[in-house]
Amino acid sequence: MLERLNDLLQSENEKLVSEYHDESYPVFFIVAHPRGASTLLQQILISNLHVGYISNFLAKFYKTPLFGLSLEKDILDSNYKSDCFSSYGNTSKINEPHEWGWFWKYMLCLEGQQHYTKLTDFSSLKQNLLGITNYRKLPLIIDNVYAMSNIVKFKDQINNIKIIDLTRDLYFVCNSIINARLSRYDDITHFYGHPPENIEDVLKINNPIEQVVFQVKSIQDEIDVLKNCFSNHDIFTVDYDALFEDSSKVVDEFHYFTKQFNVNLDYKEKYIPELVSRNDSTLIRDEYKQELDYFYKKYFGNESD
Repeated sequence: MLERLNDLLQSENEKLVSEYHDESYPVFFIVAHPRGASTLLQQILISNLHVGYISNFLAKFYKTPLFGLSLEKDILDSNYKSDCFSSYGNTSKINEPHEWGWFWKYMLCLEGQQHYTKLTDFSSLKQNLLGITNYRKLPLIIDNVYAMSNIVKFKDQINNIKIIDLTRDLYFVCNSIINARLSRYDDITHFYGHPPENIEDVLKINNPIEQVVFQVKSIQDEIDVLKNCFSNHDIFTVDYDALFEDSSKVVDEFHYFTKQFNVNLDYKEKYIPELVSRNDSTLIRDEYKQELDYFYKKYFGNESD
C-alpha cells in the first residue's frame, strides 16, 4: 500500500517541490562508522533543538516527502524527547529519527546491495531536499549511509551541505562490529555494516577479524577523502566519548556551529539522558582479542589504549 501511495502521488510531489528555491537552509549530513552512535547523536540533537529530521512517519513518504510533511505537522510532537533507544540504528516510535534508506536508494538509483551511485545529475534529489527545508523553514539533519557514501558526488550540485563528523576510537568500532556480527547473526563470518567501495577486496579476506578491521580502515579512508572535499568551516566534529560524557555540551557546541550559517535554532527544554559508553574493554571477547590487536596494529599501526 505504501508503494502504491508513493507511486500515485509522485508526480504531484514533483510539482510541489519545484516551487521551492531558497537554498539558505543548511543540510547537515552525519558522517560516521557503523556502530558509531550516529542514531544516538541525532536523537539527542532533536530532543534539545528544534531542527528538521526524518521521522519514522515521514520516512513512509519516500517518493512524496511534501505530502508526508503536510500530514506530519498535525501528528508529531514538536517538543518530543527521544528515549535514546535503537536496535542496530533502527528506532520504532513514530517521532523517532529514521535513516530513510528507501528515499536515498530511490533518489540515487541504487539497486540491491549497491551503495555507490552512477548518477551524475542530482537535480531531483536537490529539489526534494529544498522542499523539505523550505516547507519546515528549518535546517535538516540526515543520517544515512547511502547519502554518506555519495556526498562527494553530489556536493557540488547541492548548496549549503555541512558535515557532522562523528568520530569513535576505531579499535572499539572494530570490536563493536565483531560483537554485532555475533549478537545479530550469531555468526562471526556474517558481514555487518555498510560495505565500502572496495567491498570485493574486503570479502576476499577469509579471516573474519581481519575482514572487520580492513572494512573499518577502508571506510575511514573514504571518510578522510570526503572531509578533504569540505573546508573546516563546514565540518562540525564531535567525538563519541564527548557525547557520552557531556551530551549537553555537544548540543551547545552544535548550536554555536550552526550560527555561522545564519541559523539560530530554538532550544527545547533541556534533556540530558543517562548514557553508557560502549568504549569498554570488558566488551572485548577473550577469544578474539589477540587477533583484533594483531590486525588493528597491522592496518592502523598502533593499538588502542
